[in-house]
Amino acid sequence: PLGGYSVWGALQPRTATATPPLPHKPAVMLISPLDSTGFFHGAAPGADAAVSNVVALLAAVAALSRQVALSPDGVATLGSLSATPLFALFTAEPYGQTGSRRFEKDLAAFNCSRPS
Repeated sequence: PLGGYSVWGALQPRTATATPPLPHKPAVMLISPLDSTGFFHGAAPGADAAVSNVVALLAAVAALSRQVALSPDGVATLGSLSATPLFALFTAEPYGQTGSRRFEKDLAAFNCSRPS
């Protein structure tokens, strides 16, 4: 009976034409639950409080986005940060971290073959 969508992103673009992540630079992921719910929505005391998590995460994204600089060739970089920031909002976390567990499962089996 669960459904929904989790969202993740990074300040630096992650596309086939973007500069790949540096292998020696770690990534740090800020994670927040996207929802707080129950099978009986009227009895879910956290259902109205989930937005505070989203606001806090978006404020962190806004603050870190001010650290983005453009290189001479116009590529966005986060060179001044010691780690690459990633952000995620996961759904169904009240049900045994369903969203984040699914993300981890998908990531563990992921194999990227970049076209040449």
